[in-house]
Amino acid sequence: MTRIQFRRLDGILLLDKSTGMSSNAALQVARRLFHAEKGGHTGSLDPLATGLLPLCFGEATKIAGLLLGSAKAYDA
Repeated sequence: MTRIQFRRLDGILLLDKSTGMSSNAALQVARRLFHAEKGGHTGSLDPLATGLLPLCFGEATKIAGLLLGSAKAYDA
């Protein structure tokens, strides 16, 4: 079995998260898709919610903490 060769990738991806998927699962799918070495999200969305989930890769993970303080809202 071949191991994935991860690469350095820097930037922020604004992901429209679908319902039924956790924020961490969405991050892991994106990391594998882009072969990103390092990644993180800026705060969890409820798995039953859809919406914008900022994902940070590489050097952008350093500013993820600043985005964590941003307000989030859910529409019913």
